[in-house]
Amino acid sequence: MMMLRKEVFIFDMDGVLIDSNRIKARSFSIALRSFGVSVSEEEIMKYMGMSRWDIARALINEYRLKVDVNDLIEIRMRILDELRAYIKPFPCARDLLNFLKSLGKKLILATSSDRESTFKELGKLANLFDRIVTSDDVKKTKPDPELYIKASSGFDRSLCVVIEDSPYGIIAAKKAGIDVIAVMNGYRDRSVLVKSGANLVLDDICSLYQILLKEVRECDSNI
Repeated sequence: MMMLRKEVFIFDMDGVLIDSNRIKARSFSIALRSFGVSVSEEEIMKYMGMSRWDIARALINEYRLKVDVNDLIEIRMRILDELRAYIKPFPCARDLLNFLKSLGKKLILATSSDRESTFKELGKLANLFDRIVTSDDVKKTKPDPELYIKASSGFDRSLCVVIEDSPYGIIAAKKAGIDVIAVMNGYRDRSVLVKSGANLVLDDICSLYQILLKEVRECDSNI
């Protein structure tokens, strides 16, 4: 895939731009303890990429909990508010976004998080996006394609590329007819991302930045 040919770069947030997946999994793990249930962060990590409501429902179903989903979410969100200070952008995230902007590319964010959480966690990175689509803007979230269909609305999808880290997000983007670059960022298994349909799997967001820099240098040398 020649990345410079893409005009629209659509980013997932958690696990792609910000190092938040494990912290969010931890918030669910701690919340479940309030109901006398012990579930490891690692077990919850497999659900990352879904909305918090879908994760809560999945946990309740998997562990057959007699817990109201609203109660679980309420406790979990209070815990997450205390843990948010530990959420930081991945190395290269800001540099990559600024570089793409300098090339005249459109930047879109498509996340299963709600709008309030998105702006809290992205911080100033939010200002770099031309469009931000959250779970508040759709009826169904990943792996349903609605989020990516809305994010790419008005653009030729053959000129779009999604940057994802979860199988749910990859499946959603592919259903929307968009190419996908997956990043592992130390959490994901390459074979799972390939099986989910990613066109390209990279170690991290810095690898994507380096590939783009290389493509620009090669184009400049051919002028």
